[in-house]
Amino acid sequence: MREQVTRFAEGYDAADAQRASSFALREELSGGGFDDSPHPEGTYGNLIARLVTDVEKAGGTFHFATAVREIRWQAGHVEVHTTDGRSFQAAQALLTVPLGIWQAPADSPSYIRIAPELPKHRAAAASLGYGAVIKVLLEFKDTFWQQASPQLTQPMPDLSFLFSDAPFPTWWSQLPDPRPLLTGWLAGPAATRLRATPDETLLAQALDSLASLLGTTPAFLRSQLVAHRVVNWAADPYALGAYAYTTVGASEGRATLATPVVNTLFIAGEGVYDGPYIGTVEAAFTSGADAAHQILNP
Repeated sequence: MREQVTRFAEGYDAADAQRASSFALREELSGGGFDDSPHPEGTYGNLIARLVTDVEKAGGTFHFATAVREIRWQAGHVEVHTTDGRSFQAAQALLTVPLGIWQAPADSPSYIRIAPELPKHRAAAASLGYGAVIKVLLEFKDTFWQQASPQLTQPMPDLSFLFSDAPFPTWWSQLPDPRPLLTGWLAGPAATRLRATPDETLLAQALDSLASLLGTTPAFLRSQLVAHRVVNWAADPYALGAYAYTTVGASEGRATLATPVVNTLFIAGEGVYDGPYIGTVEAAFTSGADAAHQILNP
């Protein structure tokens, strides 16, 4: 049971089992764990595009590819300075950066300076759990894994989710969508250890894992491969990880990090959400809605 719970914590929650809250894992598992994991029809890109359209219709403006270097503030006034030399001013600001950015050391290129500094918020962020994930998306010519062939001895006609002991242990298809796309998943400390690994090496490890599970060779998989993409979230300088997990005392840490600063700085995001949807898009939405309510109803 200990091994199974550890695998769940690391593989699904992207957690460090040495830091994760045992009580939180118990509640998650007793509530069904990953049995209920909804996702939007189509892609998350469609969802984001719809949100962008709604915001622009309401008069909002987006500045994409605009990295923030420093935030200067005083009560009722905020200045945001970007890496390309621009600056923006407002009476209030909502900070929704990932938890990994809050946890970044001061000498990291991803670090955002805040003046005056928020030491209690930084300390709270450091106390929270934030996991790494590496995803490998493989698009093939067809769904060859559904039937046996001379090149494939272990077909999986009903492959939906597959859990294994392979270096890339988790795989899933697009069922019920028939597209020939398989996704490999590595999470937790194992993904953290590989965060500096080149994408081509990660692809090779993923193909080796999938080949062993299907009873074929990496060379055969490469012959069927149409396109691929490696998404190494821990190496992404604007994320430095994937999503939060619950550590001991996390509720207090999240509450502190989410506390507004003199009705001027507000903090939202999946990393400060405290509830049953931790680690999900729903958590980010809920946190953002709560922060918006605070801003609009002081």
